[in-house]
Amino acid sequence: MVTRDRAENRDGPKMLKPLVEKRRRDRINRSLEELRLLLLERTRDQNLRNPKLEKAEILEFAVGYLRERSRVEPPGTA
Repeated sequence: MVTRDRAENRDGPKMLKPLVEKRRRDRINRSLEELRLLLLERTRDQNLRNPKLEKAEILEFAVGYLRERSRVEPPGTA
């Protein structure tokens, strides 16, 4: 006979995995939103005003911004 505790322990990781994954996605989304707002503040690029901007576009803006900064301000001068 399987006790209730054993059944809960057996199903525990399966139930926990979607919650852990959701938290991970939420953290990524919060960080991307913060990155979008920081880039908007620094670049004033109006495309960044759109809160529905794709994640890949936010990352592309960030890469472009960092490349531009490193070209204008060589490493070690900051």
